[in-house]
Amino acid sequence: MMRKYILYIFYLIIPLSFFGQMTIEKKADYILYISQKVTWPNQDKIKTFVIGVYNDKAIEEELKTMIKDRKFHNRPIKIVSLTGTSSLKDINMIYINKLNTNIDITDLVSLIKGKGILIISENYSFHKSMINFIEHKGLLRFEMNSALIQSEGFKVAPLFAAKAIKTESSWVNIYLETEKKLKKEHQIVEQQQVKIEEQKQQISIQEKRIEEQLNEIKIQENKINEQYDKLQNLQNNIEIKQKILEEKMKLLAMQKRDIVRQQEEIIKQNNILNKQKKDIRKQTHKIKEQKQKLNKQLAKIKMQNLIIYLGILVIVLIILATLFIYRSYKIKKKTNKILKQKNEEILFQNEQILQQKEEIEAQRDEIEAQKNIALAQRDEIALQKKEIIDSIHYAQRIQLAVLPPVKILENITKNNYFILNLPRDIVSGDYYWMINFNEYSIVSAADCTGHGVPGAFMSMLGISFLNEIMNDTINDSNHIPRANEILMKLRKKIIKSLHQTGAEGEQKDGIDMALYVINHKTNELQFSGANNPIYLIRNKPVPTFKTQINPHEFKYLYDGQEENRITYLEAHSHFLLEIKGDKMPIGIHTDPNDFFTNHIVELEPNDTLYIFSDGFADQFGGEKNKKFKYKPMKKLLLSIQDKTMSEQKEILLNTFIDWKRNYFQVDDVLIIGTRFQS
Repeated sequence: MMRKYILYIFYLIIPLSFFGQMTIEKKADYILYISQKVTWPNQDKIKTFVIGVYNDKAIEEELKTMIKDRKFHNRPIKIVSLTGTSSLKDINMIYINKLNTNIDITDLVSLIKGKGILIISENYSFHKSMINFIEHKGLLRFEMNSALIQSEGFKVAPLFAAKAIKTESSWVNIYLETEKKLKKEHQIVEQQQVKIEEQKQQISIQEKRIEEQLNEIKIQENKINEQYDKLQNLQNNIEIKQKILEEKMKLLAMQKRDIVRQQEEIIKQNNILNKQKKDIRKQTHKIKEQKQKLNKQLAKIKMQNLIIYLGILVIVLIILATLFIYRSYKIKKKTNKILKQKNEEILFQNEQILQQKEEIEAQRDEIEAQKNIALAQRDEIALQKKEIIDSIHYAQRIQLAVLPPVKILENITKNNYFILNLPRDIVSGDYYWMINFNEYSIVSAADCTGHGVPGAFMSMLGISFLNEIMNDTINDSNHIPRANEILMKLRKKIIKSLHQTGAEGEQKDGIDMALYVINHKTNELQFSGANNPIYLIRNKPVPTFKTQINPHEFKYLYDGQEENRITYLEAHSHFLLEIKGDKMPIGIHTDPNDFFTNHIVELEPNDTLYIFSDGFADQFGGEKNKKFKYKPMKKLLLSIQDKTMSEQKEILLNTFIDWKRNYFQVDDVLIIGTRFQS
């Protein structure tokens, strides 16, 4: 029954597939035929002729088969698969069928203009393509857009061009007839597919029944196999037991033979024992007689030995007494000699002790004098230290006095800010600077070379020079402040004031700085950095920004990938955008004419900005005494975005203290956080 269904489906499918295969071969051959009838504008430069096929695997595979023994004007032919319009590089000819793709032929024609690509299409309207064919009554008929072909520089063989359908009405009639045929064929195919599905269902039922019967047969086979295994095991056990019995019978026979042999040997041994017993009795009698004789002789020998031992004992005692007297004499003589030497040594040591006592007393007087000198020097050093610390404290008051008032930040951010400033020593090499004028606000965080007093001197220079630069900017009412220009001017002043020439061995003092300018009218942020970055944290999605590199300007959309000096880190509800500073300080550099980059970002309400020195990330601590580093710092900042700015400062301070533990603070720490309000 199942075989009958399968044959029925086979007879339905074979004619359709044969017809389809013949049509595919005809189309593929026709496409290659057209390529031979057209001359390309850049034909001499074509090394490999590339044909792109849109979404038609059958045509693509047929073309690949045909090109094995064909050439394009003695050049190899390559077939590639196309899906979109972005991968048309190196394509010389395109085949596209309206039935297989949603691509707009008009857009495709516009896209390939001037690229030397010929479009061969199928089933499109009149003059929408370059060469467009359709299957009609078993033949392939085509129409040709001569104006478009000539405008792209192609030349078509005249005889081939003459076969083209010339009028739109003729093409429309063929197109409509073909469409009706296609609809009828589709209906026939759909009816056949319904029948095939019904047959498939019946086959599926039959397959299930066969499968069930097969399962039952397998179960029976398994039972038979189990019974056979059991019988086999029983037979094996019987054979093993039979072998064991045979072996035991052999052993019993051997043991019987051994017992008979042993009994014979026992009888022989008993006879020998009886003879030996008789011999032993005779020998025992003789031994008794010999013992009596020996006892009498032993009694005489004992008496003689006793007399000899007593004589030897008397002689030994006399010799021992003589040796003892001689040894006592020798020991007494040796002891007297040792006592004499000891007395001489004691007298000599007494003389040395007296001499050392005098030397110790002299050294004690000298140490006392040196102690008095050391105490006087200690008091003098303590006084000097107090004066130096007082001076440094006074310098701290001066440094704090020259720092700009934080009210500027209060006005900029409506009190949504914090400044975490933790100097390593009394005075700091890190400093902040800010100013507010007209519609602009400028904020910077700086890290000078060194820390303590040297760093503080550099910070005083930086603050005074920034004030000079901004006074000049404010006086020029037409000048728009630019972040990178401020850093360039500050670098020139630092190099000039420190007389830096870049000579080998010269001290490379300088400043690392992050500086930004906010235009409150346009909500535009400018940022420029010398080695130091800025972090911008915002609710998603990612912002658009542009970068200005004097004197040119670049503009691009950030897409989450690393681009130049911009990196991106995402959390649940926020993302962190890191804009890195240029890798050069405010000071002498390998190329003093290098420009600082000016980055521009459009700010949005509740954007949070962070600028900082490297002290927080470089602090050693934790369980393994390692650096805190920047990645954990970014994650920490992302995790506290739901907190107020004062709460954020408290969390950062506690994190720093917990991380540092009892370790030494390695550098000054400065972090400025501001939350932008439009």
